[in-house]
Parts: sequence; C-alpha cells; structure tokens
Amino acid sequence: MEQNDDKRQQLLEQLLAEYLRDDLSAEEKKKIESWLSEKHQSVHLEEEDYLRIEKEILESVVSHIHQIAVPGTRPSRKINTWWYYAAAIVLLAGSFIGIHLQDHTPDEQHVAQQVQEVYKTVTTTPGQRVKMSLPDSTVVYLHGNSILRYHAYYSEQAERRVFLDQGEAFFEVVHRPELPFVVQTAYAENTVLGTSFNIQLFGDDGRYHLSVNTGKVGFRSLTEDSTMQVVEKGKQLTYNPQNGLTELVDAQIEDLSSWKDNILLLSNNNWEDVKKRLEVWFGVEVHLNNPNVKQQYFTASFKQPRLKEVLAGLQNINHFSYRIDGKEVFIE
Repeated sequence: MEQNDDKRQQLLEQLLAEYLRDDLSAEEKKKIESWLSEKHQSVHLEEEDYLRIEKEILESVVSHIHQIAVPGTRPSRKINTWWYYAAAIVLLAGSFIGIHLQDHTPDEQHVAQQVQEVYKTVTTTPGQRVKMSLPDSTVVYLHGNSILRYHAYYSEQAERRVFLDQGEAFFEVVHRPELPFVVQTAYAENTVLGTSFNIQLFGDDGRYHLSVNTGKVGFRSLTEDSTMQVVEKGKQLTYNPQNGLTELVDAQIEDLSSWKDNILLLSNNNWEDVKKRLEVWFGVEVHLNNPNVKQQYFTASFKQPRLKEVLAGLQNINHFSYRIDGKEVFIE
C-alpha cells in the first residue's frame, strides 16, 4: 500500500513538472478551470473525499496515457498536450480541494496566492546557450550552466519580475514605463523600464557583474541598509557580496556580452580563467596538469568556436600541449 502511494506521488510530481515546462493558452486554462468548477464547486469535502478524488483523477490520467503512449517512444505533441492538461488538473484540484478542507468555502484570495507561487524554470547545461522570449516579448539569452525562473502567470503580475538563480544572462527588455522589469538574484535586485544589459553572478574575479548596453539599470543589493545605484549605458558595476562594496567603471560593454552572439572572448586571461570559460562553453572538465602553464595569459577572440579550434588557436599564443578524452581536457 505504501509502495503504491509512493508511485502515485511520483507520478503526480512528474505531471506537475511537465505542466511547468510549457505554456497553456488562455482557452486551455479556461477549459480546465471550468471543468474543476463544475465537478467540485458545490461539494463539501472531507480528507477521505480529497484522497478519493485525487485517486480518480490520477487513474483517469494513467488510463488515458496507456491508451495512446507507446513505451520507449517520444510522446507526440498530442500526448504532450494531454500531460499538460493532466498536470494542470492535479495542480488546480489540489488548490480547490485544499480550500474546501480548510473552511468549506471558496477563497479567491487564497487561490490567487497559490497560483502566484507557481514558477516556470529554464535551465541550461554547460556548453549550452539558449535564446528565449518571455510572455511580454522581452528577449533573454542564457549562457551555459544558468537557471532562470519566472511566474507561470507572468502577464498577470503587478510587475515583471524574473529570478536569475545561477549563471549569466543578457536581457533585451521591452519598454513598458508603467510596468518595471526586475531581475532578482540571491544578492541584488536590478530594476529597469526598457533597456539591454548583462548580469553575471560570478565573474572570473568571483564578483557580481552588471553591465548596461542601452538605457539605465537600478542596482540594489539585498542587504538591509542598501540604496539603489543607477548604472548607465557604457558602465559596468561590480559587487562583492563578501564585503558589500561596489565599483562603477567605464567598460567595453559589447565585449562583456559577446557570448550571446557566440563569440568567445579572452582579454589577458590566465589559465584559471580560461579553464572556467572552456568548461562553461563546451561542457567539459579541464585539468591543468602542467604547473608551468598557470603563468600563461591569453588575449583572443573566437567566433562560433569549437573546442579543438580554440585550443589550437591558444597554442599560437603560448606553448602547451593538450589531450581530449571524451568530456575531459588535459593541459600538459
């Protein structure tokens, strides 16, 4: 019995994960919510009723999947759509039924709060770069090994807020003066009305980097006594989370965000910096086996780079040898 409950919970979680990876149209949402309202609105539920209805929903989902899915094959768009419906039904059913369990009366504010807590997450792996659009047509470029989150009901929020949890991202924000755009990280908030800018959570120096290509961006660390600092076009702000200090300097802004155009740029970088770049760009693990190469520095630019071409190009600058074994690179 306990094993069956675990399997049921795993499938529920899987359904919800599938739902969060895609957008539902307004019409699809309306159909799901209408179905739930008709089925459950007038019912006062106890905990055993909740478990029974959850089981009915799950059994219906599983039955339908078994009818149309072939084991070992990739689901078609039709099957994927059903999974999104099913996950949405499970999610919304939990909201509706949970309300009945608490006070037996619908609480619209509570439902709205639960909806706001649902996020969509976009994750890139090392070696992967992604260009995506938010619902307001703001364009986001994600570098390798990055994580970005935003509300599943993004367009219905009082502000356009996204969360950069890891890595590096470049934003081209659609201008909407009445609705600020905020990028929140673990260390700071970055607020704009419409501009383009790059955020790197940890640069080669281990600090937070914000560079502005167009417009202005307000930077505020999440410490209690922080105030907003305005960063203008052509400026780069660096922030040290360890001591709370910031530095604002002129910078070659296009160079700092060249990665979004698939250009790997090195500017007087040593092997420790190069190692980090190669690992993010190509999804490899770099081993510096020769202690002598750690004193070498590189300045170079590679457009649409390939790993072997980059290493061969670096050999024209400094002497070293390398060996590639699968996803590992050995600098010797």
